[in-house]
Amino acid sequence: MQVIQAHSYQRIVIPEPGETSDQELAQIVRLARLLQGPVEATWTYVDFPIHSAAGPPLAADESPVAVMHELHAQLGGRQIPLGMYRCVTYLAARVADPDEAAAPQADGTIRLLPGSHNRAVITAIPAEEAIAALAAQAGTPPSR
Repeated sequence: MQVIQAHSYQRIVIPEPGETSDQELAQIVRLARLLQGPVEATWTYVDFPIHSAAGPPLAADESPVAVMHELHAQLGGRQIPLGMYRCVTYLAARVADPDEAAAPQADGTIRLLPGSHNRAVITAIPAEEAIAALAAQAGTPPSR
């Protein structure tokens, strides 16, 4: 809990074991691991958001793709903001339907599949860095 508490201005109280599901405890452990450094994972597909202000469509070739979402701790039914974003970088992604990549729908999604491998790296980054990175790419930051 100390790892998570270091990233939140709200006081975090460890829920009673009888009041906490195994799933919630597993989420707490995964969050603490992520806050301590990058985590490697595998993936099968992702529906990648396409925003009208994001610039040109994705290339049909394999390439790395990153997706960011605001990161929260979920404890005892409460959602606790951490002032950080979860960035998942799919190291070798390809578009499932090349025709979709040629003419994506504005503010829609494109399904991505693993390319030559299915590895991803998940990192937690401060909100300021995430928003600056998105602004540099003319993207739209996820809602807060």
